[in-house]
Amino acid sequence: MIKNRKGKKEINLTNGPGKLSQALQINKKFNNYDLTKKGELYIVDSEKRVEKILSSGRIGISKDVEKEWRFYLDNNAYVSKYKFNRK
Repeated sequence: MIKNRKGKKEINLTNGPGKLSQALQINKKFNNYDLTKKGELYIVDSEKRVEKILSSGRIGISKDVEKEWRFYLDNNAYVSKYKFNRK
């Protein structure tokens, strides 16, 4: 991830959707990709997490700002501006 993010500090590797995508090399080739089927990129069902999941409006948008389309783990330092958007 450090290589993909061109040597950025660890704390700044994934703090935002664009940065996360760049760090994990997720790009437009994954458009319309089925994440429910095992492949190059997929989501697995894992053990239950104990962290609290919070939601908020997206950062840096002007349309549909009231919609909570941003989900993140409470007190996670790797989430962009997490301490300023807590609910």
